[in-house]
Amino acid sequence: MHRPSYFHRVSGTSFSPQQPFLLRPLSIALLVAAGLAGVFAGPQLLSWIVTRLHAALDTSFWSEGFIASGWWLLTFAASLLLVRSSVHSPIYRWVNPLLLLLWFGYFLIIQFRHPILLPFFDDYTGFLDDYSLILTGKYPLSRLEWLWQTYWECRVPIPRLLFILLSALFGNQVFLAAKLLTTLLLALIGYLLLLNSDARKKPVTTLLILGGLLHFGFFFSSLSGLSGTCYYGSLLGSLWALHLQHRDRSIGLVLLAATLGALCFASGFVVFPVIGYRAWKSRDKRSLRWIAAWTALFCALYFYGYHPQRLNALDGFFPIAFLAFIPIFLGNSLQFLYHWLLPLLSGSVLTWIGVQRLRVKNAGYYADVLLVLIGIAAMTAFFRHPAGVEWALNIRYGVFSSVALLAAVLLVSKSESALQKWLLPLLLVGLLRTFFFYPEMALTQEKNLDMIRAWQNGRTDRPSQPFFPDNTETVLTQSRDANLWQLPENPPKGD
Repeated sequence: MHRPSYFHRVSGTSFSPQQPFLLRPLSIALLVAAGLAGVFAGPQLLSWIVTRLHAALDTSFWSEGFIASGWWLLTFAASLLLVRSSVHSPIYRWVNPLLLLLWFGYFLIIQFRHPILLPFFDDYTGFLDDYSLILTGKYPLSRLEWLWQTYWECRVPIPRLLFILLSALFGNQVFLAAKLLTTLLLALIGYLLLLNSDARKKPVTTLLILGGLLHFGFFFSSLSGLSGTCYYGSLLGSLWALHLQHRDRSIGLVLLAATLGALCFASGFVVFPVIGYRAWKSRDKRSLRWIAAWTALFCALYFYGYHPQRLNALDGFFPIAFLAFIPIFLGNSLQFLYHWLLPLLSGSVLTWIGVQRLRVKNAGYYADVLLVLIGIAAMTAFFRHPAGVEWALNIRYGVFSSVALLAAVLLVSKSESALQKWLLPLLLVGLLRTFFFYPEMALTQEKNLDMIRAWQNGRTDRPSQPFFPDNTETVLTQSRDANLWQLPENPPKGD
């Protein structure tokens, strides 16, 4: 008897031309073969390509991209196999949790390919300072003022509480614990987006979400436990609030999720006007009143005695730079070769798509996700554009950009069959992002280690930038005494 095609068994459509080509056994086998080649023969493949092209290329740098791309392909192939196997199978109920575990494993592999545990970026201004204060007892748990004090322009009580908990549980291994927590938050964001899809009935949608998210692990915010918890915690809270609202859950739960996100990072405030707008469009007056009342009260509490450490927006407002910052921020994850043009063009399209959905009464979950991300881009532009539009190309913003890109693709595609055309482009984009950005992450870690070794040897001629701040040496001394990181026992003298 002729066996029905994949799509026929799922949705009743006829024969295999509509089956996503990436779900076919041959496609999965090719992805596995390419992934294994990248993982186990990446440097050799790159050397062969460079030799054939007679190109001058730092193979030690770019081979990291080949290896990371190999792991990306293997994880993507495993995800495809899982989605394919879930059709008419008892495991379909467990597809999303199993995909979450796959992502978690991939992120761990990517983050710990270079296992040296070092402070990174915001760790110098927040994580290490806070840890040294905890060690000296100057800020005990009873000091709510410490939890509530501003970090740059934001209040971050939840990340600080989590850091206290991690410090109590893991001691001087807090860096490792923070990386694990950041990775878990990252995977939960993907899982939350998957909850609004059905891997059994909408396999293409699921694959797009996978392709759009699997490269998250090598963006820079994953390297810093503090900034990763702030960024991912804020985004997770916002997406959770939208998810609850679209599932018609209690308005109290919606506001709780939104508030938790805002207490991780100020970007979480953006979700309040979005959920309020959707309540107004759906004529839900009761929810609208609750949202308005709680937003006003929460803002009053949040900004009472508000004294930011730094407010770049006070340096001046430049309308053109502000307007350019928003689309570049949204298109950040497409900044191949670190140029602003493609992010500007793609971000402008994303902004137009999101604004068009404002007039729709029931625009759907992904429309509101895109609106929240446009709001985050505008908020970030307000605070950061005086420092220069190029700040929008900061790789850590790639997380927000990737979710915005994915939400826009899902919005413009009206059906599962229409989504199929995006599979190959998104696969290629994911590979390019892995290839370009993971080596940059590895190189940045090496530069960070080099700076710390120079400090360890008493050298002062190397600037600490971009590993600010001015009190870097003080923070390093305090954290060295607490044995917070792993360094070679006998670091090399000089260069």
